[in-house]
Amino acid sequence: MNKNLIIFLIIALIIGGGLVWYSIQTTSEIDNNTKLPDESEIEAPKNGEEEPETEEMTIEVYFNNSEMNTDQDCSKVFSAERTIEKTQAPARKAIELLIAGPTEEEKENGYLSSVNTDTEINSLSIEDGTAYIDFNENLEKEVGGSCLVQSIKSQIEETLKQFSTVNNVVISVEGETETILQP
Repeated sequence: MNKNLIIFLIIALIIGGGLVWYSIQTTSEIDNNTKLPDESEIEAPKNGEEEPETEEMTIEVYFNNSEMNTDQDCSKVFSAERTIEKTQAPARKAIELLIAGPTEEEKENGYLSSVNTDTEINSLSIEDGTAYIDFNENLEKEVGGSCLVQSIKSQIEETLKQFSTVNNVVISVEGETETILQP
C-alpha cells in the first residue's frame, strides 16, 4: 500500500509541478507582450480640466442651395464645411454626412439635399483616381425627373472629388451602374 501511495504522490507532484511551470510560462508571455502603464504614466484630468482633444480634420459636403443657386441649375452644388474627428476613411465619412443631410443651421442658410436619408453605403473604394461607390436601393427611392437625378449625382460626385485621390466617380445601386438614376 505504501508503494502505491508513493507512486500516487510522485505523479501528483509531477502534474502539480507541470501546472506551476505552465502558469509561470503563460504569465511571462503575457508580461512580455502586454505592457500595462503604471500609475505614474496615466494622466487623468485634474478637477476642472478637460480631457485631451482628439485630432480633427475639415471636410466639405456638397448640397444644393436655394439661396445661392439663383439660376436654378440642377447640377450646381455648394460646399458646407464640416469639422470631424480625424479618420482613415474621410471619403466615407463625407458621404455619410451627405446622406444625413444639412444641419439645422445649414438649412436656415438655404442648403438642402436631394439624397434620401435612408440611403446606405454598400461599399466605397478608390482605385487609380476613381471612386467606386455602391448604395442600397434607397438612393433611387421616389426619385423622378432629370433635375433631381442630376442633383443627386452632383452632390455625390463633388463630395467625393474634394479628395486629391479622386478624379472620377462611378455610382452604382446594388452593383448596377447602367440603369440607375434615370429620370
